[in-house]
Amino acid sequence: MKRYIITPFIILAAFCFINCYSETFASPVKIASIQYHAVPFNKSANISNLKILIKEAAVKGAQIIVLPEMCTTGLTISGPEQAQALAETIPGPTTNIFALLAKEYSVHIILGLPESNLKNNKYYNTQIVIDNNSRVIGKYRKIHLYGSDHNWASVGDLGYKYIETDLGKIGLGICSDINFLDMLDYFSEIPIDIFAFSTNWIAKDLPFSNWLKAMEGRPFNFIASNNWGQEKNIKFSGGSIILSANGKILSQTKESSNSIIFANVDLPKKTKKILLTGFEPFGGYSVNSSWEAIKYFDKQTIRDYSVTSLILPVEYKKSVTKLLSFIDSYDPDIIISFGMASDEYIRLEKNARNRTGPYEDNIGEVPQNMYILKNMPLIYENRLPLEKIYNGLLASDIKVEYSNDAGSYVCNYLFYSLMAFGDKHRTRNSLGFIHLPPISNKFPLDKSRQSVKIILDAVINHELSKIKEQNN
Repeated sequence: MKRYIITPFIILAAFCFINCYSETFASPVKIASIQYHAVPFNKSANISNLKILIKEAAVKGAQIIVLPEMCTTGLTISGPEQAQALAETIPGPTTNIFALLAKEYSVHIILGLPESNLKNNKYYNTQIVIDNNSRVIGKYRKIHLYGSDHNWASVGDLGYKYIETDLGKIGLGICSDINFLDMLDYFSEIPIDIFAFSTNWIAKDLPFSNWLKAMEGRPFNFIASNNWGQEKNIKFSGGSIILSANGKILSQTKESSNSIIFANVDLPKKTKKILLTGFEPFGGYSVNSSWEAIKYFDKQTIRDYSVTSLILPVEYKKSVTKLLSFIDSYDPDIIISFGMASDEYIRLEKNARNRTGPYEDNIGEVPQNMYILKNMPLIYENRLPLEKIYNGLLASDIKVEYSNDAGSYVCNYLFYSLMAFGDKHRTRNSLGFIHLPPISNKFPLDKSRQSVKIILDAVINHELSKIKEQNN
């Protein structure tokens, strides 16, 4: 691989990092409620029908789609034996189907279905949230059971639930839950942005007056997805509705039929998050350039992206454990891990390799196995926009090379583990690893920080262009 050098590095005295601090402001989001009459106890027919309706809602621009309570099976399960035949684990076969739809159409899907919990051998009337990366990110089990629920379902044991999403805070509730003020008060105190309400409302008349009264004075949008028609001796009212936070009717169904309603609601724009990681010193160095460069950006906000910097130990297992634990709690949109290599240029690592080397980490440990993760791919490719990063660095006269091998030390161990995490969770976000040179007269700290800023700009531009393509 050739080393690309354009001109000597120009003095950085005039260089200034620009922090673009974002403000929270209203961002319009298109939401859809699907009114649907489930075919009793026929999951395959219901899933086929709902696929068509979800596609229609997504093609028309919906970003959040709400489906009724128990929409995959119908409501009137007669007892534990029938529940055993119809209920599924979550995740499970049915949720996996809707997860693929959510990813295909880049939408959030909220739906109700019967859940089987193998740990306690109980069944629940459950509502789930699937995000546009096909992950089940939230689950609520109906607390206030009603009617046929008592034949088979246990009282929900998860408490009231709201889910943080890229589009705002979504509160969850099922049918008779709406009659209890403690749930609505809980959502008002947070406050949530949208109350996603899946129901099989049993009544002769449309339920709008009931729901308008319940939502009066509530500081959140309300989207109700209802059943309609007859099931056994039960008549469902039909009628689905979307209300704004001030109680204004934005859309409502007019007939008892399978149908979709839409509305644009203003939600607070969420600041997206970037996680940068660097390492502690190792190998006789007093400082590690990866950490010294990225800690400068901690708590900065760059073009609606909030940056957090995390220092990792130069230890095989502990570095991975600390990283994945932080990812789980912080939930970043972009992850860029940095390490230090003894070069005089930046190395853009193309591949993470499933192998270990015979090298001691900072506590003297050496991996005992040949592979980082058994029965996993030999290589994961970096998922950062390397070409854009390369061109940005080159344009600023910063030495940079592509590298096909991140080595056999802790850096590669962490890099491979990070990419395996991304593959397991099927995230489409940018994540990867880059090596910085040690701090020296040829590559001073200011130059490393400038390089990190250029890398951040390239990755953010890449993510924003993906979002723009999805919205077109």
